Amino acid sequence: MDKLQPIGGNLEIFVSKEHRYGTDAVMLSYFSKVKSKDKVCELGTGCGIISLLLSREQKPQILAVDIQQNAIDLVQKSIEYNKLNNITPLCADLKTLKGKQDFDVVIMNPPYKKANAGQAVKIFGQTLYVSAPRKNDRLNLCYAGQKN
Repeated sequence: MDKLQPIGGNLEIFVSKEHRYGTDAVMLSYFSKVKSKDKVCELGTGCGIISLLLSREQKPQILAVDIQQNAIDLVQKSIEYNKLNNITPLCADLKTLKGKQDFDVVIMNPPYKKANAGQAVKIFGQTLYVSAPRKNDRLNLCYAGQKN
């Protein structure tokens, strides 16, 4: 069952047993350098906490992407409940987005495990160790970066 939780700034978020957030996601949103004119992509949005927190400050245009439809349904409920118009939820495999849009900021808080327990993935010349998404066999993308 979905639960509504306050997240500050007169915003509330729907969470579920499968899609909830932790302190790391909140901190990541606060440390992100996002401007109002930026186009932002949040990869693996889950319940959408990062997108919602980013939307309350600068109000950038945000694409919140997740491969799981139930995660996108939660984000959509939160968007409608809070009457937000700057977040677009999208249920998609990240490979289908390749080369279709440009973003100023790409942000992700991937699931993680202990060191050396995840899969080694080389993206943009960097080797990252991450775990696969919870309910999928494969890792589609796991890189968080920002254009200079």
